[in-house]
Amino acid sequence: MNDQLIEIKEGHDSSSYFWIMPVKVKDLTKDTNNLDNVEEYRKLEISIEEENVRAFLFPLLLKYFDDNLLANKKREGVDIVSYTNGVQSTFEWYLTYNYYTMQSVRDLINEIKEIIELLENDFNHAKLDYMKEDYDWILYLDDKIDINKLPDNKKERIKLTKTYKRDIISFYNRFIKYMENMIKEGSKKGYCFISFMGP
Repeated sequence: MNDQLIEIKEGHDSSSYFWIMPVKVKDLTKDTNNLDNVEEYRKLEISIEEENVRAFLFPLLLKYFDDNLLANKKREGVDIVSYTNGVQSTFEWYLTYNYYTMQSVRDLINEIKEIIELLENDFNHAKLDYMKEDYDWILYLDDKIDINKLPDNKKERIKLTKTYKRDIISFYNRFIKYMENMIKEGSKKGYCFISFMGP
């Protein structure tokens, strides 16, 4: 499915992409960011370009990331990061396993479904404000747009994204399908977590 404006690639893209897949930690008493201590379910891996993650998923990834989850606490060399929205988290953007339980991914999916409903029926609803902060990135994905003619004001750019709501909803629906399949198939094979690892 690579013909969409906001693309999701099946498999591994080693460039500027987040790699998302079910994983198992072999020994929670050891460094959970050591490749030798993690079993990856590569067959189900998807890759999403990091700017697309930032624009359309990152507020949710921060919200549902559990700093106190043992798998996250046992990652060596990971520090607390202060993000621009004021959130402090040990979610690590680069080359680090960020672990989510299957239940936390279910909760994330449920919120995306609520977001989709609002995008479809009430695009300007205040509940969407925190998600739409970086939606203007989609304007830069559209090669028909002359980016030099875009408004300097971010709020004005975000208003323009309403015409792209079908593209954003399509991305969310595809993402949900991949996540639901990871939960289903990963759980069957004993994978406890889904990892989001940045480039």
